[in-house]
Amino acid sequence: KDMVLKSFPALINDFEKIDVDRDSKVTWEELKVYNGGTAEWLEHEFEAVVGLDRLKNQISAFYRSIMLDQTRRNLGHAVQGMAKAPHMIFQGSPGTGKTSLGRIMARLLH
Repeated sequence: KDMVLKSFPALINDFEKIDVDRDSKVTWEELKVYNGGTAEWLEHEFEAVVGLDRLKNQISAFYRSIMLDQTRRNLGHAVQGMAKAPHMIFQGSPGTGKTSLGRIMARLLH
């Protein structure tokens, strides 16, 4: 236990963040997601969603554009903010993944 605390303090302190599937175990995939950041997390979440490739591509492009704007701002470039707050409508039949993707978007934007 002490070796784990010394070698991997984040593993203990951030266990709830690392354990994405909430099964009280940390898998290698979850560690890669934790260390890889948001892009890795997003890909990990998308793996659980069957189909909806076009929507997953749109969400990925949305995330990349936000990160690119942030990088440009950090480098000193004048980047205008969004004219309006981003909004989306998830529409479809029951069981098509609207709530699942809505939750992914909420976590991505939070």
